[in-house]
Amino acid sequence: MYLKKLEENYQKNLKALQTKNPSLHDRLVLCTENKDFNFDISSSGEVTILENKNKRRVNLTLEELSITLDSFNALVNQPYLYFFGISDGMLQKALLNTQKHSLIVVEPKLELIFIALHCQDFSNEILTNQLNLFLAEDLSFPFLVLFLQQNDFVYYVKSYVLHFSSPYYEECFADEIMALNQLILKTMEYIVSNAGNDIIDSLTGLKNHIANLPYMIAGSQLQQFSKSKNTDIAVMVSTGPSLAKQLPLLRSIQDKVTIICADSALRILFQNGITADICTSMERDELITKLFEDIPTDYKQKVIFVRASLQNPSMFSVLEGCTDILAMRPFGYNYSFNLHPYGYICAGMSVANMSHDLISLMQFHTCIIIGQDLAYGSDGTTHSKGYTFGETFDAVYEETGRAIVELPAYGGEGTVESNVVWELFLNGLRQGIASSNSLFPTINATEGGARIEGAIEMSFTNAIQEYIHTDICKKPIAVPITPKNEAKKLFNSVSSTLDTIIQEGKKIQNVLESTFIAIADPCKKLENKSEEEQLETFNDQEIIGMLNIISEARETLLNNTVYKNFYWDIIQMVAIHHEIELGMIKTLNVTNPSENKNKAIRWIFNHIPYFYTLAGSIDNVINIIREEREKSIQELPRELEFLKS
Repeated sequence: MYLKKLEENYQKNLKALQTKNPSLHDRLVLCTENKDFNFDISSSGEVTILENKNKRRVNLTLEELSITLDSFNALVNQPYLYFFGISDGMLQKALLNTQKHSLIVVEPKLELIFIALHCQDFSNEILTNQLNLFLAEDLSFPFLVLFLQQNDFVYYVKSYVLHFSSPYYEECFADEIMALNQLILKTMEYIVSNAGNDIIDSLTGLKNHIANLPYMIAGSQLQQFSKSKNTDIAVMVSTGPSLAKQLPLLRSIQDKVTIICADSALRILFQNGITADICTSMERDELITKLFEDIPTDYKQKVIFVRASLQNPSMFSVLEGCTDILAMRPFGYNYSFNLHPYGYICAGMSVANMSHDLISLMQFHTCIIIGQDLAYGSDGTTHSKGYTFGETFDAVYEETGRAIVELPAYGGEGTVESNVVWELFLNGLRQGIASSNSLFPTINATEGGARIEGAIEMSFTNAIQEYIHTDICKKPIAVPITPKNEAKKLFNSVSSTLDTIIQEGKKIQNVLESTFIAIADPCKKLENKSEEEQLETFNDQEIIGMLNIISEARETLLNNTVYKNFYWDIIQMVAIHHEIELGMIKTLNVTNPSENKNKAIRWIFNHIPYFYTLAGSIDNVINIIREEREKSIQELPRELEFLKS
């Protein structure tokens, strides 16, 4: 009877994993017997798992399981529980049956997953994402970024704890546990950092995007341009200290490859007799124009500039007469304009991400990276010789309080000194490489700096010998222009979209402001009172009334498509920090009416600054749209007046 049930469980679980985690499913299909662990079920149904090597028990006894389950009662409000190890799966099954958690379980041994999936039927929980089961060796930073960006995992970062299914895991996998902890925390930090921490940057990007819309619409579409590559090999040029030594080789092959450089590298290439095919640029700050000011116009006119639509409009003056393609960053608010042919590029934080994404979009067969150090040179330099702002331009170093980070070195021997911002750039690049590895290899021929996980390390000389065909002579890249009739239709559509965004924004703002007043005015009574006095300030009905008002407002935000798709993406950097604080309150366990009342008051009180900030941020967004619309869209320059005709 037991054997039949075990096999039924396993087949149901395998079928669920085939949908939710195909990689794990495929590994399990190849796992057909126990080698490292002995598995036994008594006549009463009690499971015993022993490690064959030293007979150490892997799973909890029934008595230990009962005690462990009791310890989780204090975590009843935690929406997500993280586990290292699955053991026999009984602890996870009991938690899923009795509490409303989603579990993230990482198991270092495939064979123990094999056993647990025989012992328990998790098929329902796997399919509904209540159980997220992973093999430890399958986890990577890029994968975890994609996984933890789903739902609201990062809202509960402050309550993150890695639990263990039994003492066996703590005793046998100390290093693996530490590595997983660091990986999860680093991933959450990256996600929060990538959301931004300064709404001024987002508002500036929006302002520039609206100002640039007429130029983007009248110009070339990235989706069409991406079909126009002139070779199969892209050399991606960045501006790290290692770049200078690679320039003679690059100059010798420049007619055989497509050179895609970061904006900061263009001046260096010009000085060394190298012409880039494409130059990528994405920074919002007007300072970025300095990178192009002393480069001759006739040289720049040989280069195709692929730029983010959120760049400062002053860029047009330094690139006058140049081939200039504006594309959107893949931010939620940009999708709202329905300008999909103009493309979305660079979810990462650096222009190197943008270059690599473009190489992927244009379907090059190979990407060779040079100058991507992401670390200080051995002499303390930050950039290559010829960099516009100097070889030791280290604004990052000053901004981060001179915080040095040690990273694995190129080649795998030892470490190099970097900083927290470059580490974020590195993580973004790792993610981009991981998502494109099945399409083309990325060769890191920097020969210096930090190791980039996922890239193949190879000298530039060897990369040239292996991948570049010397009989090729590239031609200029074709750049199609958007037909005027199509551009006019799209321009009119944008105008209508902006009307809707403003109207919906005012509705949301009104809801937030009225909710703020409804809870802020009564809460003035709490000022300068002790916790005990605060508990006596409101009766239960008053508290329930305010909680309902907050719930209705949050529901309105959740159900408003324009808020979710447009406003949230711009203001999330201020919202996410409030949501993290609210996540802490939400997970508090209460054991009596007094604690419950205190939790409710904290929930209400923390929504006051949150809703005030949201309302003010939305007001700022609306004002920017109105101002830039009037200035840049309604008063078009002569060469763009056809858009309104």
